[in-house]
Amino acid sequence: VGTAVGEAAEYLRRLSGAAPDPFWIESFIRHEADDAACVAPATTPFPRSFHARKNRGALMSVSQTHGNHDVPASPAETDDDSLAALRGVLTAVSDENALLREHVRALELERRHNTLVHRDHVLGLNSELETLRDRMSSSQLALRRARLKATRLQKKVADMRASSTWRIGRIFVAPLARLRGSSSS
Repeated sequence: VGTAVGEAAEYLRRLSGAAPDPFWIESFIRHEADDAACVAPATTPFPRSFHARKNRGALMSVSQTHGNHDVPASPAETDDDSLAALRGVLTAVSDENALLREHVRALELERRHNTLVHRDHVLGLNSELETLRDRMSSSQLALRRARLKATRLQKKVADMRASSTWRIGRIFVAPLARLRGSSSS
């Protein structure tokens, strides 16, 4: 079959009986690189197009290397062992692809779960923030009322001290009240 990706792809094309196209390997590599970019880690700072270009370059360089094996001219030259080996490789690649897809699905579900948990935390924190804001505004309102009441009481005390009745009572009544308190004991 050959050791290079391009040789294996050409062998598969011959087995399928598809018409030869000089650009089919480049098209195949481009599609494979785009598919491989979809399973790139989601936390990478680079976009998928970067990974696709990187994968495309790697596949192109691998597809252009030539091994020591000759590609058979037709499917008739292949024996049953090479077909069985090829089917085994295709099965293994398909199984690995299915596992990767399942892993991508699991990662997507985990990402969605984390997004929902994050949203719930944000909602909880916003609710707590609104509760604290309400308490603060209630406290500020109570503080303003208390200050207003204290101002009124200070004014009343000042008015009372300014009155002549209070001054007379302070001069004459207070000493008598003290005397009366000490004589009754």
